[in-house]
Amino acid sequence: MSDRPARPPLLRPTRLKLLLLTGAVLCLAVLALALTGRALVQVDPLEHADAIYVLGGSRVARALEAQRLYAEGYAPTIVLSPAGQEPEEVGLERQGIHVPNDGEIAREVLLRLGVPPAAIVMLPRAVDNTAQEVEADRKSTRLNSSHV
Repeated sequence: MSDRPARPPLLRPTRLKLLLLTGAVLCLAVLALALTGRALVQVDPLEHADAIYVLGGSRVARALEAQRLYAEGYAPTIVLSPAGQEPEEVGLERQGIHVPNDGEIAREVLLRLGVPPAAIVMLPRAVDNTAQEVEADRKSTRLNSSHV
């Protein structure tokens, strides 16, 4: 027999219970958040519209989706936003060097994919945010329908 005193357990029963309870609560919280996220997401079916608006911020991806929707007959018109210019682009324009904007690139992509020029409308100027972009879309195209 050894004269060593008995070691106390690493975790006392109360601490172990508290640790297990905390772990269980955290797991339930993560599960609840995941289920809440799924409940909040709603996917609406596509409907036919008067126009397909392509907001700025993407040089190609949004144009490809617009072309697909156009080809499937969801709308007869594609409206493009030119998006804003970077300060360097403005400087190059002042030197007579034109840098194509998002809308110009999207237009070229759409034309090469077979969308007729008459079906493409380019907004006249860039705006600073999505809300301004939507307002400019409505004013420029005079499409005040709720089917856009």
